[in-house]
Amino acid sequence: MDSEVFDNLKILVIGEEDFLKVFNLYGMDVLQTKKELARELLEEKIKEGYKIIFFTPKIYSSIFEIIKKYEYSSYPIFISLTTEEEGIEDLRIRELLKRALGKDIFKEET
Repeated sequence: MDSEVFDNLKILVIGEEDFLKVFNLYGMDVLQTKKELARELLEEKIKEGYKIIFFTPKIYSSIFEIIKKYEYSSYPIFISLTTEEEGIEDLRIRELLKRALGKDIFKEET
């Protein structure tokens, strides 16, 4: 894939937890929301062009239908964050994105 595609890739992290703010350090947009509002807000963000969406398990039941709707589409790609059993230091964001995209978008060009 062309690197220009990755430069314009919009990544969103959505959930209820306070720790989500740390994802801003990775250049991702963060949407901290209540479970009851997650579905509506996520639909808006998909319309805005978000292609990779990380979500916390606590909001899964609210957004399940949206995930199912895009199950066979190229985008958006949904990736669950494990927050209850693993700490933020155990999350391998870079590896998750690489697996989802097939390319390491954080790799510096030489």
